Amino acid sequence: FYIDRFTQGEFKDYKTRLENIIENNTPPDFYASVEMDGLGGNGCNLSCSMCSASLSSTYQKEAIALKELPQEQRVLKLKPNAMVLKELPDILNKTLELKLVGGEPLLAKETYQLMKMIRKPENTVCRIITNATRDPQQFIELASKFKKCIVNVSLEGYKELNNYIRYPSNWDIIQNNIKKLQTLRNGELTIVCTIN
Repeated sequence: FYIDRFTQGEFKDYKTRLENIIENNTPPDFYASVEMDGLGGNGCNLSCSMCSASLSSTYQKEAIALKELPQEQRVLKLKPNAMVLKELPDILNKTLELKLVGGEPLLAKETYQLMKMIRKPENTVCRIITNATRDPQQFIELASKFKKCIVNVSLEGYKELNNYIRYPSNWDIIQNNIKKLQTLRNGELTIVCTIN
C-alpha cells in the first residue's frame, strides 16, 4: 500500500527523498503518516456491538451498567507530556498524512486543533475514520484546505441494521452527513466496515 503511494500515489514526489534517506541511513526529514489516536480520549456517542470501552465512552458506560466492567474502571483522556506538546507542531508540519481516529474524531476538539496546527495543509493528506453521526461542517471547512482528504465512514449495513449494530445511530442523520462529506472538493469517501 505504501510502496504504491510512493511510486504512483499522493507521495510520489517524496520517492527520491525516501530512497536517499534509506540509502544513506540518515534521519528522515519527513514522516509518511502520523496517526493521532487517543488525544480526544475514548469519547464516542455510539455503543457499537463490536467495540470496546477503551474506544467508546458510551460503550464503557453501558458495560459498567451491565456489570461487565467494574465501576472504577474508566478510560481517561490522555494528557501528552510537555515534550510531546512541544514537538507536536514540528512533527505535524513534517507529516505527509495526518490520520484522525477515535473514539469519534468529529466529537473531539483536539481533532480541529491538530488540523489547525499544520501551517501548509495544502502539502498534507488528511485521513479520518468517522461514524458520520455528527455534523461534519467544521471538519469540511478545515479539510478543504488539505491536499487531499480521505474520509472513511464506518458502517455495518444501512437503515435499521446499522442503527441496531451501531446503537444508537440514526440512519437519516448518517445519510445526510455522508452527503455533506461528499461535497468536500478534495475528498475521497469510502465506506468501511468491521468484520463481525
